[in-house]
Amino acid sequence: LGLPRIAVVDNEPTFLRLAQNILTDAGYEVFILNGGASAYEVIKRVEPQLLIMDTWLEAREEGWDLLHLMRLSPETASIPIVVLSSDDPKLVKERFAAESGADVTLLFKPFYSDQLLSAISRALEQNYA
Repeated sequence: LGLPRIAVVDNEPTFLRLAQNILTDAGYEVFILNGGASAYEVIKRVEPQLLIMDTWLEAREEGWDLLHLMRLSPETASIPIVVLSSDDPKLVKERFAAESGADVTLLFKPFYSDQLLSAISRALEQNYA
C-alpha cells in the first residue's frame, strides 16, 4: 500500500521545512507546495490521502479559494483536510463553519507537533478505516 501521501500547502518556507521534517519522521510521504496558485493541479495529480493547508497563502483569500475548490471538485472532494491558521480564531471559525465539509479539521498556529500528528491520524482513520 505504501506510505500515506500528504500534501502540504503554505507560503511560509520555515513552516514547510518544519512540516516536512515532522511528517517524514512520522512515516508519511510528503509533497510540499509553496502557495496556492498551482497547488490544486498538483493535488489532483499527486492524489494525496490528506491535505494540510493554511487559510492565508499568497493573498488573504487564496487558502479559502483552494478549500472551496477542493470541496467543489468531485476529484478532490473526499480528500480530508487539516487547516492550519494563524488568522483571528473567531473569524476563521465563523467562516470555517459556513464553508467547510465535515472532513476538515481546524488547528491554530502555533501548535505542537503531536497535535498535528493526532489530527492527521484522526482524519486518516475516519476516511480510510
